[in-house]
Amino acid sequence: MTEKDNVIRVAFGAPTEEVPSEEPLSNPKALLFEELIDTGVVGIYLVPEAEGVDLPRTLQGAPIVKLNFSYLYAPDDVFYNNVMVSQTLSFSGTFHECKIPWEAVVAFQFGENIYALGE
Repeated sequence: MTEKDNVIRVAFGAPTEEVPSEEPLSNPKALLFEELIDTGVVGIYLVPEAEGVDLPRTLQGAPIVKLNFSYLYAPDDVFYNNVMVSQTLSFSGTFHECKIPWEAVVAFQFGENIYALGE
């Protein structure tokens, strides 16, 4: 590159590894969550001491915790797959990325309806 050349050249090659595609949802809890989250706020009842759960310390130790997930909240970063669900939620003005494995989820609430879930 010379001083007169205002072009940045980047060598784009083929990717070194293939990016895996997301597998279709098959977990019954994930499928129900997908149906509910597309239409509003979903309350998730969970066991906070279950393996893999990431919550603010203030919620740890309770027997059951309810969190509300929604695409309406900022930031809009709801993520879910066959293993877990996550979203950054605000707790007294402090944001925390909550990660919930489906094994920890015991029920969903949508409006007045509560959906008790088994394993």
